[in-house]
Amino acid sequence: AIRHYIISHTETVSDLLEVLLLQKEVGLMNGTLDTESKNHLIVVPLFETIEDLRNAAPIMREFYALPGVAALVQRSGGEQDIMLGYSDSNKDGGIFTSNWELYRAEIALVELFDEL
Repeated sequence: AIRHYIISHTETVSDLLEVLLLQKEVGLMNGTLDTESKNHLIVVPLFETIEDLRNAAPIMREFYALPGVAALVQRSGGEQDIMLGYSDSNKDGGIFTSNWELYRAEIALVELFDEL
């Protein structure tokens, strides 16, 4: 069974919500976010460009601030994978900027999930 759904070039919260809506429409998720529904596919954002890396933590903060999202993730196993893209950010900003922004994004995401 497919367990992860990677969203390439994640730029907004709506990119993440599209996967939840897709699951609801095809019957993989019953009910609403604030009910006892479970998520069969783990939504995995892939932040690729320098701008996306800079926005990774704010996007995830906004996603988890939506009513029911954090509870849905917990009911579905408590797993949240996030991918940080090396090749596009390297092409986008060069090796130094890419590595610096990857580092900053990782630190910001760890701090965010420590708060949640």
